[in-house]
Amino acid sequence: MKRALQKRASTGKLRRLPETVLPGAVDFTSNDYLGLARCPELAQRIQDESRRVESLARVHSGPFIGATGSRLLSGTTWYHNEVENWLASFFRRESALVFNSGYDLNLGLLACLSRPGDAILFDELVHNSSVMGLRLGAWRHLHSDSASVSKSKKLHSMVFRHNDVDSLESRLEKSRALLGDQALLFVAVEAVYSMDGDLAPLSQICDAAARHGACVIVDEAHSTGVLGPGGRGLVCAEGLEDHPALLCSIHTFGKALGCHGAVLCGPQLLRDYCVNYCAPFIYSTAPSFHSLASMRLAAEYQEGPEGDRRRSRLHALVHVFRKAMDGALVKREGSGHRLLPSSTAIQALLVPGNERVMAVAAALQAVGLDVRPLRPPTVPAGKERLRVVLHFHNTEEELRILVQRLSDWLNESLMEGGSGGAGSTGGLDASTHSSKIPMAMASSICSNGRENFGEPSAISKNRAVHLAMSRL
Repeated sequence: MKRALQKRASTGKLRRLPETVLPGAVDFTSNDYLGLARCPELAQRIQDESRRVESLARVHSGPFIGATGSRLLSGTTWYHNEVENWLASFFRRESALVFNSGYDLNLGLLACLSRPGDAILFDELVHNSSVMGLRLGAWRHLHSDSASVSKSKKLHSMVFRHNDVDSLESRLEKSRALLGDQALLFVAVEAVYSMDGDLAPLSQICDAAARHGACVIVDEAHSTGVLGPGGRGLVCAEGLEDHPALLCSIHTFGKALGCHGAVLCGPQLLRDYCVNYCAPFIYSTAPSFHSLASMRLAAEYQEGPEGDRRRSRLHALVHVFRKAMDGALVKREGSGHRLLPSSTAIQALLVPGNERVMAVAAALQAVGLDVRPLRPPTVPAGKERLRVVLHFHNTEEELRILVQRLSDWLNESLMEGGSGGAGSTGGLDASTHSSKIPMAMASSICSNGRENFGEPSAISKNRAVHLAMSRL
């Protein structure tokens, strides 16, 4: 362990937990896109709901703090079923299954869907949890002693170029030709990619999958709460709930919805399959009443007018930031510093070099701007970046100051020939910019206004999805 840590430190990649979360700094790093993690009215609603559920549990002499066990033992209660039914209706799917985290969900789902003789195709930038799920599934079948597992077959996994539908189509054609018509083909993508902030061309991906009888799995971690009617995500934003290739969507609650947990939304048969074969679900203690209340109340709260107001303001701030940064970058082409294309709250400014990106981030933090660097192995070498995350609770003045600091640094970098020294921070030198910026808190004026979006959509009639479900 010591040698491994020393090796990482020697390449500038050693990670350490911060001692503080930069109190008083302007938040340009958290995933609290809508500011719900700091909304007093939502907190009060969750507290009231938790008390209501607790009082009902006390009447029946049941536990009311922790779930006491896994869902298959003592952990399933009437409230788990109630919340899952509500979430299925909210996301317009046939069923829903709650997990403790999005990582658990991706890991378990991809692992249990990975079967010999089938193929899973995935975008090269999918989250680590999905990649680990594929590896776990392959390992499980390789080391299985079950006689039902054919050792002559293996799980095929193929990566396709990021957001490249032609690359996906090529891999689908190759997989179908190699494995035959009876093989199951799955396509794993994200709605919004967490390191780049760009959107998946989801309609085109689903159409390509349908042409080859494949099933699409969409991770909506960074789109839930931000995109679509009532914050339902990109699937609903593009009207793909009934697309014949869509198998399921994954929604997490620890980002725009400001709490914790995740839910798998899809066919009832997929839910039943995961209850039997998804190890992180089977062997984990069930979510507590408070966790369930937080998930439901956060989704319900942001569905109405207050959620729409927060989303509108967030999208407006994204426009303001990109317009200002385009002006700052227009004369610096070829310097290696560029803002990646993104219409979402996640904005990535490439700053190649470990030491350099760390130095610039440290200088920003020193003047009260909480911007964090991304380095290998999180992103590829040479693609180090500042990950600027915008929020409802940011102000235009804070954005103006951030852009000015970055522009100062870019000017200095340009004068130094486009790259500067390894630790150079250009115009961001904290010694010359010592004034700190107070944190601007979001307004907590909230209102109820639940909209009626009707019943969940009927189960898709896609042959590929139903073949997959029947085979599982």
